[in-house]
Amino acid sequence: MHCYWAARGLAERGHQVVVVTNADEVEDTFRIRIPEADLAEGGHYQPRFPETGGSVTVISTRPPDRRELYYIPMGNPTVSRLAGIATDVIRDHGCHVAFSYYLEPYGLAALLAGRFTGVPYVFKHAGSDLHRLMRLPELRTTYTEVLRGASRVISRGPSRARLLEAGVPEEVLTAQAAFGLPTSFFNPTGASRSLGQWLATGGSPGPYPDDDLPVLGMYGKLGEYKGSLDVLHAMARLRDEGFRFRLLAASHGWQEQAFRRLAEELGLSDHVHLIPFVPHWHIPAFIRSCTAVAFLEREFPIAAHTPTIPTEVIACGGPLVVSAEVAAKQLFRASIRDRRNVIVTNPRRHEDLAASLRYALEDSARARAIGLRGHAELRYEQSYDSYIGELEGLLTEVVAEPPTYGSRTRTTADAPSDAERVLRAVGRFYPRTRALLTADDEQRLRRRTVPGLPTTGHDSENRRGTALGVGQLLLDLLPEPASVIRDVCRYEYKIHQWTRDAGPARKPVEAPGADGGWRAHPERARPVFVGEGEIVEFAHDVEPVIEALAQGRPGAPGEGPLCVLFHEAAAPLRVSEPTAWVIRLLRAGGRPTVAQIEEAVRKRYPAAIRDSGRAASGQCRDLLEGLFWEGLVTFD
Repeated sequence: MHCYWAARGLAERGHQVVVVTNADEVEDTFRIRIPEADLAEGGHYQPRFPETGGSVTVISTRPPDRRELYYIPMGNPTVSRLAGIATDVIRDHGCHVAFSYYLEPYGLAALLAGRFTGVPYVFKHAGSDLHRLMRLPELRTTYTEVLRGASRVISRGPSRARLLEAGVPEEVLTAQAAFGLPTSFFNPTGASRSLGQWLATGGSPGPYPDDDLPVLGMYGKLGEYKGSLDVLHAMARLRDEGFRFRLLAASHGWQEQAFRRLAEELGLSDHVHLIPFVPHWHIPAFIRSCTAVAFLEREFPIAAHTPTIPTEVIACGGPLVVSAEVAAKQLFRASIRDRRNVIVTNPRRHEDLAASLRYALEDSARARAIGLRGHAELRYEQSYDSYIGELEGLLTEVVAEPPTYGSRTRTTADAPSDAERVLRAVGRFYPRTRALLTADDEQRLRRRTVPGLPTTGHDSENRRGTALGVGQLLLDLLPEPASVIRDVCRYEYKIHQWTRDAGPARKPVEAPGADGGWRAHPERARPVFVGEGEIVEFAHDVEPVIEALAQGRPGAPGEGPLCVLFHEAAAPLRVSEPTAWVIRLLRAGGRPTVAQIEEAVRKRYPAAIRDSGRAASGQCRDLLEGLFWEGLVTFD
């Protein structure tokens, strides 16, 4: 899905994108059924953009003809075929750079095509790449060579540490090109379809249901970890209570037969409708066609997995029923309000899930209001334009660099000077500050040295110590204490100061409303601040500047000051002055109850409470729930 929107977005900007894939060989269990109109020339599958001259061309391998392609032991030489086609494409089309996603088979094919043609490649990994496949001894060496051969490896979060341990040079790693959805497709106002239309599209024989039962949508792979079987158990409970609905699932997978058997055993077959996987560009219509959409992944074995489906549902204004485990992984988790903008549940507790599904489905007007409120309140920061702009900039940057093939070992003559190492370190650890440096700043930097450059190992303390040393050098170099560039530098410095390697995977969380939760008895609940953190004030609101620089364009600061909470286990969190005061109150260790905090806020900020038009209790509970989802607060 990410690759489709990347190819389309680059083509919209005027680039010629050729996709080499083996998608036409995928087994029926995981095949997306693409309508003929979308496969036609200029359709969604291979879009053309005459206004910019850009296009997407897809070239796929076909299932091998065993009359010609056979050998002992029998196999399908997938990597050899993809690498050969990619090599021909690069040579025939004069391609400048390759982009590959997933180690198997596409990363290895990119490595070989790059070796054959001298064209660089950028690689992006998934959680399953590093945390499942790369753990296998017979694959580790090959995959390590793929990672080391890339001009850039797109990675973020705790996965970076694993890559460094594998010997991937730190200057190759980049957190650029964070995915963003195209809102021209994913929005609340586009087309939808009836249940019968979806079933007809999926090839289901009629007659089709024409009742007014609410429709719960699901899409993606079926499985125990996906919560698919939990939905059936909850559905049976609601049926026994007299509440019926239809389940429309654009879902298949290895556990599909188990899913179908359970639906039959529970007497739900007439109300459970499976259709083929929906093409990416039709997903928004699917979401808008449902009363609510559920994504209930739980106990997922790969902790680094952060699914995009919740964001897709919210972007379309769909009421989202989501597991607490997934909710806690989302970028917008601090703004989640259970049963206000999403419905959070524990799918492992079927009675809780049944209650959540009833709440989502029994009142269509309420469900619509929840979906639209989620769309308004859970805005995610990374836009589609930013995603494509960063990816375009990254690929363009790689094209301009010398090739990286062969050994990365340099001779003494090739080694960069001390001044060059300092500038490279600034660009690596402080990319937004680097973009704001003047020519005079760079000249002064060239006369400085930083102990420990380059790092001699891959452990986190060496990297963190180097980053802090470079940051202190920059702060000493930037004399104006109230300048925008100094605030940008301080912001990046604080990120390094509070970044720690991830410890054990966080345990799945319970929704804060489970079993009545803390909100049922706020006078007794005691919020507890988790871990360590620091609230930092900046003279300028530099977040718009940082966002603009990430897109490769200049930006102006917002109205200051800016208050940010930096925490060892969370991303930087923008906070208001009252929020900062509540956090300081919790960190002081007095263990006040929720009711006591509400009273203190009412007394300290009467004007803010009055101007907001909301009671202090409602504001405080919203704040505490947001801090809970951010992983900063628990409740006793």
